[in-house]
Amino acid sequence: MLFSEMLDRGQDGAVAIVDSRGSVAYGEFRAAVAGFAARLHSMGLAKGDRVALWGYNSANWLVAFFAIVRAGGVALLVNYSMGVDDAATLLRTANARFPQTSSQSMRMAGCIRGIWGF
Repeated sequence: MLFSEMLDRGQDGAVAIVDSRGSVAYGEFRAAVAGFAARLHSMGLAKGDRVALWGYNSANWLVAFFAIVRAGGVALLVNYSMGVDDAATLLRTANARFPQTSSQSMRMAGCIRGIWGF
């Protein structure tokens, strides 16, 4: 069974994910994915748009990944330890429209803003 199928079938109160901050139940996870997917749509995400996902592994990273896919976007996974110049090149080359970062990656994303035009 695919993880996305497990998310759809999991009981609302059952634990779906455990990370360093604690656990997230299936119901909470589904709601977070739906909310973020709706936010991406409201920002103008169109089917096939590339969304750069730059951050550490966490429940929030998984929410963002599944929201991007469910919203019709293509998740462009950026290694959180990648240097600014390499990341900017990757994002430009891939023509990513929507950068999404974790709070830990925001400093790096701020450096890219000037290089990448965000």
